Amino acid sequence: MTPAGTMMPKDRGESIPSFNTTCEDTGALTQTLYFRRRHVADLVGSLSTAISLARRLKDISENIKGAEFKNLLADLSLELADVKLRLADVLEENVRLKSEVSALRNVDGEPCPKCRKRGWQLESSKPDPIFGDLGGLRKLFKCSLCGFTEERLDTPK
Repeated sequence: MTPAGTMMPKDRGESIPSFNTTCEDTGALTQTLYFRRRHVADLVGSLSTAISLARRLKDISENIKGAEFKNLLADLSLELADVKLRLADVLEENVRLKSEVSALRNVDGEPCPKCRKRGWQLESSKPDPIFGDLGGLRKLFKCSLCGFTEERLDTPK
C-alpha cells in the first residue's frame, strides 16, 4: 500500500491516485484531473480538426485528379478531331488520285518512251522524202500527256 496522497504507477507509465488521500490532496487531484480532461478534450478537438482537414484535402485531391482527367479527355478529343480532319483530306486525295489513275488507264495509245504513261499516239504519217518510193513512211508520234514528240521511219517488211 502507498502512503496517503501518493500516486500508484499504472501499466502504461501513468500514475493514478491512491484510495488513501487527504482533503488537501483531493483538491490538488481534482485540479490535476480537470487539467488532464481539458488537455484530452483539446487533443480530441485538435485530432478531430486534423482528420476533417485530411478528408477535405483528400476530396480536393480527387477533384484535382478529376479535373486533370477531364483536361486530358478534352485534349484527346481535340487530337481525334484533328485526325478525323486529316483522314478526310487523305480520303479526298485518294478519290482524286483514283480518278486520275482511271483517266490515265483509259487514254488511248502506247506507253510514252519519256514519261512511260499511256499517251503515245500517232500524230501524222507521210511518205519519206528519200525512201518514199520504196514504201518508207515518216511517222510523227506525240505524247498527249507530257508533249514529247518523235519521228520514226517505217519501212515495209
